[in-house]
Amino acid sequence: GGYHTDFAHLARGFAGNERALAQAVGEALLADGMLAEKPSVGQRHVFLNPRRAADIHKLIETGQPPPGLNLP
Repeated sequence: GGYHTDFAHLARGFAGNERALAQAVGEALLADGMLAEKPSVGQRHVFLNPRRAADIHKLIETGQPPPGLNLP
């Protein structure tokens, strides 16, 4: 908790042709609740939802998404 970033930064570091996919994954994580939005002036900021920490760690460690998460 406490750290957040502009949604547009999620695609940083991806090749030009993969940026749209990175943005789509970000939208899917938001829809699933693994990411949450922080109200900010003029920008869309997101952060990892601490209530979903177990699911986030499992996804990172095993590559297995939680039930209901539909990634593009």
